[in-house]
Amino acid sequence: MVKAESSFAVLAIIRHRSARLVSILGATILGLTAWQGSASSEAARQLTGLAVLSTLSVVWSSRLLAPGGALEAARTAGARWWIAPVGRMLGLTSLLVPVVLVVSLVLQMDGVVFGFLTASLVLAVTLGSFTMALTPFVGSSGAASVGFLLTLLGGVTPDTIGLILSQGPIEVLATGLWGVLPLQWRAELWLQGSGNFLFVSVLWFATSIGFAAAAVGWRDLIGRWR
Repeated sequence: MVKAESSFAVLAIIRHRSARLVSILGATILGLTAWQGSASSEAARQLTGLAVLSTLSVVWSSRLLAPGGALEAARTAGARWWIAPVGRMLGLTSLLVPVVLVVSLVLQMDGVVFGFLTASLVLAVTLGSFTMALTPFVGSSGAASVGFLLTLLGGVTPDTIGLILSQGPIEVLATGLWGVLPLQWRAELWLQGSGNFLFVSVLWFATSIGFAAAAVGWRDLIGRWR
């Protein structure tokens, strides 16, 4: 059943127009970055790779438990609570792995290839699981928008957020939220040799799988939210 859910996830992604469009956009950005070659630093290429892979993941994962056919298919399967979300994340990961390898080759990540492969894949899968878990509650477009916002602003550190906002409850809330989310700035810090990026990512992945499983198994949860 896990294999069936993985296959369903792959088909749901590759057959949807938004997934194909964002793939073309990502390929275009990678092509332009590779064309610059040595004109861009390795750090800049890292940021580009992390952003592109995260964007692909959040858009692709918004199809995995989209309200309608994808969500109902998971419910009618009658499998154990974890099979649908885990299986579909495995399908997403199977698509991300070759893309991560291609991105590392195109961007010429020679010096930090292992670190980049690990950080980019973990970041993309974690943000993808978060988006997947959010989809049954706010819809595929809403979840993809939230995921894209987190990807777009993910490189901003909590300290920078605090400097941008004025002192007050909003600043405390925004800084605290930015300090616990599995965002790109954590991956960048980990690539530099510090930070708890992997630990935080595992916690968020497990939490997202739990919420996704609850959305699949408990119809009333969706009805009350929406």
